[in-house]
Amino acid sequence: MGDTPLSMRTWLAAGKNIMVTSVTSAGAQPVRLQASTFAGAMGSPNSQYSNSSGVNGQVMWAERATPPGPNWVSRAALASTVLGATAVQPPTSSGPTAKTVFTVAAGGTVTLVTAVAGGGQNPTAPRDDAVARVRAENAGSIGTLDTQRAAWWKDFWMRSAVSLNDAALERYYYPAQYFIGASSRAGRTVPGIFGIWTTTDDPMWDGDLHLNYNAQAPFYGVYSSNRPDLALPFHDAVLSYLPEAQRRAEQDLRRVNQDYVNSRFPNGGVPSGVLFPVGISPFGPANGSTTDDQYHQQVSNSLFSATQFVAYYEYTQDDNFLRTKGYPFLSQVARFFEHWLERDAAGTYTLWGGPHEGTWGKNSSPDLGMLKQVLAAAVSASRQLNTDADRRALWQNILANLPGQPTTTLNGKTVYSLASGMQGTDTRLIRPGDNTINLEFIQPADQLGVNSDAGRLQTARDTVTAMNSWGQDNSFPKIFNQAARVGYPADQLIDRFTSVISTRTAPNLRITDPHHGIEKSGATEAINSMLVQSDQSVISLFPAWPAAKDASFYQLRQKGAFLVSSSKAAGNVEYADIRSEAGGTLRMKNPWTAAFTVTDTAGNTVPHTTAGGVITIQTTAGQTYHINPA
Repeated sequence: MGDTPLSMRTWLAAGKNIMVTSVTSAGAQPVRLQASTFAGAMGSPNSQYSNSSGVNGQVMWAERATPPGPNWVSRAALASTVLGATAVQPPTSSGPTAKTVFTVAAGGTVTLVTAVAGGGQNPTAPRDDAVARVRAENAGSIGTLDTQRAAWWKDFWMRSAVSLNDAALERYYYPAQYFIGASSRAGRTVPGIFGIWTTTDDPMWDGDLHLNYNAQAPFYGVYSSNRPDLALPFHDAVLSYLPEAQRRAEQDLRRVNQDYVNSRFPNGGVPSGVLFPVGISPFGPANGSTTDDQYHQQVSNSLFSATQFVAYYEYTQDDNFLRTKGYPFLSQVARFFEHWLERDAAGTYTLWGGPHEGTWGKNSSPDLGMLKQVLAAAVSASRQLNTDADRRALWQNILANLPGQPTTTLNGKTVYSLASGMQGTDTRLIRPGDNTINLEFIQPADQLGVNSDAGRLQTARDTVTAMNSWGQDNSFPKIFNQAARVGYPADQLIDRFTSVISTRTAPNLRITDPHHGIEKSGATEAINSMLVQSDQSVISLFPAWPAAKDASFYQLRQKGAFLVSSSKAAGNVEYADIRSEAGGTLRMKNPWTAAFTVTDTAGNTVPHTTAGGVITIQTTAGQTYHINPA
């Protein structure tokens, strides 16, 4: 500022809605600055939103509210004050802005403390709350908050780590973890499509939760990254919509596909289950509607959501979650499809739906794959919880009589298709270069992995090649994950990944995309899956990693609640440390041709068996197992 060098540092507290900005002078002269607290919007503000500002002693505040609605109104406020300055002028306010002028002494530091209050449904007096919060802070409490912030992020980063000997991949991986870590916290509101960085009143897609993959994709990598709690706000948002989803299944089904529904369900609905529209907001339906009150001929929104309930339980083995959230939701999804599926005289089931928005296909590939995942999880959970035995038998029967994933032929090769048959104006069974919807049965539905049948894996790899969708916007959190899950040639996969991120990384390290936001964090799952995978209850180390490329990873979480650490150097796996959080049977593909040892943390030999190239250990909850070449 003039001839005086200033530095500014801003941070957010980890457990409180407090933002702290410090300005430090390295000059010999005092500097006057102005600070503003603003609750309006840049660009073209929504005229239905109300804005106000004011002053309470040396505290300035600004408040904003959504328009009145039949269900609830959201209101939020900021309050700010200046600490450590000289010659602070009394704050003033006008419209949505309050401001003050203060002086930074030569060589001094001034701290601006801002509290955020309100948000959510019908908050009471957020302005007063924000003012009270900011008044409660002082130099000592701010120091404590900073220490707590550092501790929170240290814990976050120490949950898992990777070392890839690849600067480009790491330059994507760690910022992507940060973006979802900064956006989602257990017990808080689920982040919308742009996380916490919605910077306009008119964001793309209303900044909502688009349930035909966009809202789920940011969480694809949190489970294996050992941060499963980051997904809990998504589960809460889906469950809050459940009563409306049940009503829609009973009363609104015609809007999916009127001709089809009228021919099968003359009453316009089914007696049980759930039906979700494409776009929802948190806290159930807002203002009596949704953000995107369309179905686009899809019944897959509940299935996409269910993938995250299944993943959370499989990776954590959290029985309380399964009993109170997981199974209640999965059973509702399964009940809808009990009615929706068609059954022929031979007992084979057929599923109609839209793989792409606005399409209509027989045995839609993503629907079919995700339904298999849901039914298998529901059967397992009902047995574990000793409930719904009659439904369990029905689900088992459906699962046993669903068709295989549909395929077609492209350029002389068998590839996985969008459906077994398509109707309407676009009847293509595969769309090279487009969104890899035809591979979502692999991920997030987990119906094909590195330990699967070799022929199916080759078909999947051929499909990835045929799609060639590496740079397609929707496919970023999909195709790399899907390729890694089926053991796509590792060098080629890394080359494709690196090529995309090298041209799409912004200065702030986000992946640029004019239509999407934090879903780009979902491709962290690709890197994790290159390093370790659990498929068919067997853990494989470095299943999609180049043979000649060194790498290591620390505490990547696998299904069964196992935390796995390992390294590879000069083409050899050096060790595997596996912590069992829930006990149970650990199966790991043997990475060595020579002898190996299995010991516990005290150095005691642990009983194990080896058959079919798989090491099997009966584990105890809380114990860590060290597996090393002899």
